[in-house]
Order: sequence, then structure tokens, then C-alpha cells
Amino acid sequence: MSRNRLFSFSLIIKIILAVQGIAWLSSCSVVPRNYPKNTPFVYDYNIHVEEEPEHYEKSKLESGLKNQLDDSIRVRTVRKFFAKGFFNRPVLDKPPVYKNENADRSVIYMRSLLNSLGFFRDSVWYDTSLVAKGDDQLRTIVNFHISPGKLVTLDTVKYNFGKTELQPITDSAKEEAIIKKGDPFAKVTISQELDRLVSLYRDNGYMQFTREELIGLWDTLNPAILNPTLDPFEQIAILDSIRKSRINPKAILEIRFKPGFDSSRIKKFYTGDITVIPDFNYFTDTTGLQRKNEFIDGIHISYFKKLFRPKILPPNIYFRKGDVYSQQNINKTINRFNVLESWRLVSIDEKIRPDQDTADFTIKLSPARKYSFTANLEGSRNNNAFSGNLLGIAVNVGLQNRNFAKSADQSITNIRYNIETGKDTVAGVSFIQTNQLILSHTIYIPRPVLIKRLVPEKYRNNVRTSFAINIGSTQRRQLYNLSTFNTSWGYELQ
Repeated sequence: MSRNRLFSFSLIIKIILAVQGIAWLSSCSVVPRNYPKNTPFVYDYNIHVEEEPEHYEKSKLESGLKNQLDDSIRVRTVRKFFAKGFFNRPVLDKPPVYKNENADRSVIYMRSLLNSLGFFRDSVWYDTSLVAKGDDQLRTIVNFHISPGKLVTLDTVKYNFGKTELQPITDSAKEEAIIKKGDPFAKVTISQELDRLVSLYRDNGYMQFTREELIGLWDTLNPAILNPTLDPFEQIAILDSIRKSRINPKAILEIRFKPGFDSSRIKKFYTGDITVIPDFNYFTDTTGLQRKNEFIDGIHISYFKKLFRPKILPPNIYFRKGDVYSQQNINKTINRFNVLESWRLVSIDEKIRPDQDTADFTIKLSPARKYSFTANLEGSRNNNAFSGNLLGIAVNVGLQNRNFAKSADQSITNIRYNIETGKDTVAGVSFIQTNQLILSHTIYIPRPVLIKRLVPEKYRNNVRTSFAINIGSTQRRQLYNLSTFNTSWGYELQ
């Protein structure tokens, strides 16, 4: 008996392994459908990076090169549960006709990627293999071969802005540069460095400065070789350095103003008048309404109705009249009002005064819907030999106030009522097993109340205060009646 069981068990294991093996083998084979008959079509492609590239992982480079393939070369398969008599097979539907020009385009795209990463001495080529299958299939497999060559690295990075005020600003922030000597001469990082410079200048008053004013010039030739005053020995030394640079190519990068740039773009601006409209686009009909104006902490607040207390607005604005313009402070102000959730749209408009170095700003705040209501119903059923059949029902109602006390604070009120009824299957008596009522009210204040001086200034916007009250009453049949009251005061670091 035991031998039969052992035999049956081993047979089952063998059958399972055989089925898994067949399924695995069948899942590896691609099934083409709706292919061009008697015409070569792209069945598959392979990308081979011949040597380990400098500074980059080979697998990531191959993945990036794969994304450069022309759409007419890229094949896309979809797994089908059952295809051609097998399970879980990849299906290639409507494969593209193979053409050499499509593969040539892919080579161009791959070279563009390699150049952007700093490989300028690359070699990219491809070959194809044609496999005839059945009566009318001409499967073409395209194999791309990539030899990245030597990576061009940065030998020197120069910032040349002449005698303008941008030069000392640039020099003072060199430690924050994204590109440094020895880094790859890569388009992505150079582009990021140009963006960093634009942000740096805009944070120092140059409001109109854009990426269009900058250009990066590079050269791999030692400019000293063109100096006719060098003696023969110095020329020999320079030629030797050029020979070495061919083995380990290096580039000199100079970032400067673009020729013919608009000089008005390097004008420094200061903050002028600041106006806040906390009820922008809130009233569809303003007939008979008059704007009221208040000045708090040097900021002009204009509104039709006092939906918000005006004094709560200035602490959330991070620039003042007379300050040097800073794009970072503008963005910080927008983000701050968005976090408060009392406004659905936040925008800041700037207006430059004619022939002056001052810009006025208007902060437009479109209020969000003040109240948000939620409700849900829950139910459960339990069959128990001791307590009988129990049916539980719970009702939850929630109300959110996005502008509590007109202070842009949030309050959330929740009411939950639970009831559990049952019937004694032995005595045939219906009863209420449990009654529960819970009321909770929480107020969130988006600032550190009472501990403001203890929190570093740079973290104050990330701290909010919460105050909660919870009241509950639970009546349990023939067991107990319980009333609870809880309060809490806390701080959250966001």
C-alpha cells in the first residue's frame, strides 16, 4: 500500500514538472500574427554594448539605447493565455516590414544618445539574420553593436560673464555647481547646470533672466598651441599633451552670455507694492459690492467680504516691499497657500513699473469650497451558538471645514453610531446587544502654536498643531454602560 502511494506521488511530481517544463518552453517562443507574407518583417532585435562603458553601467546604457530605436524596428509582444496550441505565449501582432533605412535611423538616434552622454568616438553598426519559417514567414532579427569608445571628460569649467554683477554671484556659488572637473561631458548635466545658474540669478533679483541668455562653448584643442610666441620646447610639451588627450579626451567648457543677448535681461529688480485678493473669482455677481482695503505689515489686502481674517495672510507671504526679487520666495509663497487647502487656486502676477527697477505683485487666491460632507453605511452579520444571530449596522457622518474661524484652519467633525441587534435562537427573543455613539472634533492649525520660538524658522512651515475632542457612549446589554471623554493637543511634522 505504501509503495503504491509512493509511486503515485512520484508520478504526480513528474507530471507536474513535465507540464511546467512544456509551459516554460512554449512561453519562450514568440508567435507572429497578421505578418506580411513572403516579406521580411522585424521579428526581434538585440542590443550589444561591446565593452564596459566608462562612468555608466552597461545594463543602463543598453536600456537607454533600446529607447532610441525607431518605432519601425521596435517590436512589441503581448502574452496570450492560449496561442497556437500552447499556454502563456508571447504574441507579435502586425510586425513591421523590415527596411534598412529604419535601422539606419535607429543608429542615428543611438549616436545622438551616446554624444549626449559624452561619447564622441563611438561606433554603432548592425547586422541582420533572416530565418524562414513555414511557407510564408521571413523573420528578420536585427542585431545592433555599440562600441562607446573613450568618454570625454571635463578638464576645465569656466564661467565668463565679464564685469557684470552676475560674475561675483556665480563665483560665490561655485561649490553648488552640478558639473566639475573630471565629470563626463554630458548634455544632461550641462543642461542642469544652466538651469541652476538661471535659478541662482532669478533668486538674486534678475527677474527677467532666462535660459535663452546663456550658452556653453566647448573645445578639445589646447588654445596655447595657436600662440606664435611660444618657443619650440614649449610647443613640443603642448603637442605631447594633445597626444595624451587623444588617448584620454578632455574638453574645456565655458559658460557665458549668448552673442547678441538682450542686456536688459541682466537688470536687477526689487519688490514694490504687494496686493492680496483672498476672494478672487469667488463672487460671480459683484453688483452692489464694494471692495474693502486694509494694510497689514505693509501688505495691501483687498476683498469684497471678510471670508478670511486679513491678519492671517501676511505671515504666509515670504517677501516684503523693498526686498530684492527672489523667485524662490515667490514659489515658497505659492506652495504655502496651496498647503493651507483653503484656496483651490493660487497665482502671483507681477507688473514691472515703467522705466524702473521695481515690480509690483498681486497675489490672487481663489477660495475652495468651505465645507465637505461625507457619509457611509457599514454592516456585518455574525452567527453564534451562545449569543444567537447578530446584525451590526454602523453609520458614519463627517464634515470638514476648510476655513475654521475664518483663519484658514481646518476642522473635521465625525459622528459614528453603531447598533448591534440579535435574536436568541433558543428563547426566540429579539434584543439590542450594543449601542454606541462616538463624536469627535479635530482642529488643525497650520503653524506651531505656543512653541513658535522653539522651532527653527526653516521648519516652522512644516509643523502644524492639532487639538482633538472625543466623546463616546457605549451601552452593552447586561454587561456595562461606558461613557468616555478624551482631549489631546499635539504637533505634527510634515
